Amino acid sequence: MRLKYATTLILMTSFLFFGTSVIYVNAQESVIQGRVINAEGRTVPGVTVSIFHPNHQRRYSALTDAGGQYIIYGVRKRPSPYFIEVYWGDRLIYRARIQVNGPAVQWDISIQ
Repeated sequence: MRLKYATTLILMTSFLFFGTSVIYVNAQESVIQGRVINAEGRTVPGVTVSIFHPNHQRRYSALTDAGGQYIIYGVRKRPSPYFIEVYWGDRLIYRARIQVNGPAVQWDISIQ
């Protein structure tokens, strides 16, 4: 009986400790998602969408799927803007500034 209570207490304590850590980390991060289309309005699969902050060394990237959709998780919120870039292989085909200060950012990209 004591073992059951001890196990329950350990599990509850672990949940409270790790649960608060997860909430704190998630409050500092954002998700960037969108779709890449070309000049004719067709989706562009297989390109790399990359986000980086000019003052920090971290780069976040994702490939577009068959529908031209991308999702980038874990982007740290910052008061100053990031750059969002699209690469076709190693060729840069799009670049813009993007503000990341909310839990999720929708950013659709039209390339020429």
